[in-house]
Amino acid sequence: MPFSNSSVTDISYFKFDELMVSLRHHYALMVLDSTDQLSKDSRYSYMVFDPIYTLHETGSQFIVTSRLNDASYSYDSFRDAYQSMDVHLNRIDDVQLGPFPGGFMGAFSYEFYSFLETVPDHMRTHHDDSFPACFLGFYDRIIVWDHATNLKWFVQQPFRNHVASLADLFQSSHLDKFTFKTDKHMSVSYSDYCECVNRAKSAIYEGDTYQVNYSYPVKWSYTGHPLDLYMRTRQFSPTPYSAYMDIGFSHIMSHSPELFFSVTNQKIVTKPIKGTIARASSPPADDHNRDLLLRSEKDQAELMMIVDVERHDIGRLCVPGSVTVHKLKDIESFRYVHHLVSTIEGHLEQHVRFPDIMEAVFPGGSITGAPKYRSMDIIRSLESSPRRIYTGALGYIAPNTVKFNIAIRTMYTYGHSLYAHFGGGIVADSKPDLEWEETLIKAKGVSGLFDAKIMNK
Repeated sequence: MPFSNSSVTDISYFKFDELMVSLRHHYALMVLDSTDQLSKDSRYSYMVFDPIYTLHETGSQFIVTSRLNDASYSYDSFRDAYQSMDVHLNRIDDVQLGPFPGGFMGAFSYEFYSFLETVPDHMRTHHDDSFPACFLGFYDRIIVWDHATNLKWFVQQPFRNHVASLADLFQSSHLDKFTFKTDKHMSVSYSDYCECVNRAKSAIYEGDTYQVNYSYPVKWSYTGHPLDLYMRTRQFSPTPYSAYMDIGFSHIMSHSPELFFSVTNQKIVTKPIKGTIARASSPPADDHNRDLLLRSEKDQAELMMIVDVERHDIGRLCVPGSVTVHKLKDIESFRYVHHLVSTIEGHLEQHVRFPDIMEAVFPGGSITGAPKYRSMDIIRSLESSPRRIYTGALGYIAPNTVKFNIAIRTMYTYGHSLYAHFGGGIVADSKPDLEWEETLIKAKGVSGLFDAKIMNK
């Protein structure tokens, strides 16, 4: 049974930026940040820190650690590791301040697919890379920001022997300014990119696939704290599914507009994006661009293929006959781009748990292609570098709700470098130069700090 003695404190007098800075010294600070208040999916933002349990992959093992007693346990599969922690969700007290009163929060890299039982055996290899495939923390200390009321609450679930004082937790501190030490290093040139697009098109012409999502990474060296970069870019590129995560081996800064999936009361929803066009400076021109995107045969064809992929994926989990396309094509608008989006819904079977969902839907079809596994094979032949966090998933698992984004428009650190990846869906009539230009539009949406030279071919 849930506890009924959680501690809830009104901290509305704190600014959200101040809280991020003052809590950054705590272990595994994570922020799910609904910065786009024009979106109906942006009511709540969350900040968590100092998890009592963690789960991460290393060397193909999944390690669960209790930070209350320093005990660690190793598991061969994600499912077994997760199930060893899942019991703690039953101890979360629903404080009725939003859908996330505590529970799991974390990140899955794109290469996490290699550990899923449903993936074909020949795909269970991945890039020779030491970047962990996942990191989840179980959090009992949560800050909830309700944007509808502009109230902020500090919730402490009753897992520890004492209630922490605000003075001990929220300590102001200096944040070193983030700066780029070097110009960007692009892993592909314009000509390399066009060649890979043409190779993807050849696979399509040969009947191997219908669509391939091809991407490339960009790298910088830097000084300062990545949280400073995130705090500046969150104002520049507001989205409903932004996130900052300090997971020890990496700082993740995401401004994703795409919902991977959400689950509430056994209803699962996924909202794939396929189709992007730049915003225009004047309302008439902007309306014209929206109309162009809505009528684009190429973008509609891409979206319809991915709708079929997502219907199939969630159909493996749902009550027969319950999967519906709620919205076949809709326009969602952000500061720099319009996107073409579909909404697919279904009712989960009663036995379905989080590992089952990941087995069925990960990675998202919108960032792989159709059919999914053949497209992923082609991606591996085209992309010479691991995607890591890019096109993985960031989000939370609460007692009654699950929500994850697809980690596009996302930067992350590893070692002493900052990375971002840019890509798009390639279909039979894709034009390499236009696909390149689309990746540059997306790059602009990631960070206003990028030098204008990123727009050069």
